Amino acid sequence: MKRFLLLALVVTGLSQATKAQYQRMVLLEEFTQASCGPCASQNPGFNAILQANEDKAIILKFQVWWPGFDPMYLQNQPDVDARVSYYGVTGVPHATMDGVNVVNDCGYYEGAPACVSGAEITTEYGVTSPFEINVTHSFSPDYSTINIHVDVTAGSDMTGSLKLRCAVAEKNINFDTPPGTNGETEFLGVMKKMLPDASGTSTGDFYGGETKSYDFSWDLANIYDMNQIEVVAWMQNDGTKGIMQAAVSDPIGGLPAIDYASTDVSSIFCTNSFDPVVSVANNSDDALTAIDLSYSVDGGAASVYNWTGSIAAHTTGNINLPTVTVATGGTHTLGVTLMPVGGTVDINMVNNSIASNISVLDATQVSVEEGFQGADYPPANWAVDNLSTGDGWVKGTGNVGGYGESTISSKANFYYI
Repeated sequence: MKRFLLLALVVTGLSQATKAQYQRMVLLEEFTQASCGPCASQNPGFNAILQANEDKAIILKFQVWWPGFDPMYLQNQPDVDARVSYYGVTGVPHATMDGVNVVNDCGYYEGAPACVSGAEITTEYGVTSPFEINVTHSFSPDYSTINIHVDVTAGSDMTGSLKLRCAVAEKNINFDTPPGTNGETEFLGVMKKMLPDASGTSTGDFYGGETKSYDFSWDLANIYDMNQIEVVAWMQNDGTKGIMQAAVSDPIGGLPAIDYASTDVSSIFCTNSFDPVVSVANNSDDALTAIDLSYSVDGGAASVYNWTGSIAAHTTGNINLPTVTVATGGTHTLGVTLMPVGGTVDINMVNNSIASNISVLDATQVSVEEGFQGADYPPANWAVDNLSTGDGWVKGTGNVGGYGESTISSKANFYYI
């Protein structure tokens, strides 16, 4: 009898070990767009709930191609298209929670982000998961490649159309001006690349207690801020589309960085030589003391300027390039590319090359007479340099000629400026 009891205890212990359950992390996916009016109205409240529940939920957003322009969609169309097709999304904004459309319980529609509440996230968070996921990421020494490692452990025997999906995302993107037409400038959890692609990786079946490991790499592209890069991994059953577990590798942060650059060149010259100035923002915690700038005119041979100096941490400084001379008058383009040195990284890969257009006028006459009566405005060897579109010098028509002698002039409508 004692042996029987001992054997029963051992078997019971083994049975419990193969039926472990894990704390769930909720995955919310949203399909949205920078030129979508309803997205702009629902996202602020939705984002606030997500940020208040970061300990329970992960957000991954897919910037789609309709109803207008969105530069983030153009940076990775195939993965977004595939995910839209996977869920059959036909309108934005649209949200799912663990692979299931957000329930219409707030007077909107099924899938409306505005219907997500903190209470619903807490309820889903309370449902245990049969999987545990651990995900980490690192960068290559030159910060050009991200390397990802994922471990998936099953607490019990699991079968089905199981897929591990992995996405590189930017946790927070802030634009100075709206990139689309709906006024939004802040975007959370924007998917940048799915690895190896949106189809994911078939894991096969698991037995209880089994751990499977996966590694992914990606050459970074179209990243606005490397300090915001995060990696999201999740287990999904393609048969039901249900997501059973998700995990995130948070941004590493603190990377030495040049955030952006711009050229400061007057757009109009009456001489064929000018002195460009490049503004560089140092987003790191240390002073920027060296940087190489490659520059060229009209796409010609590039010259490299090896700058040394000091731009304090988290400030913007100006770098004076050598005098540039063009051979002829007309319109020219000055292109500048940042080439960081000494371990500094240009984390804004979207605009590491910049350009300014310069007009060089052929000013040879001592005296000038111009009636502005021709069809072209401005006339040859003239240029308009207004502060903003529509404010300043325009072609005036309709009895606006000098002394009533013609119907055309060059007019500055001071009353409205």
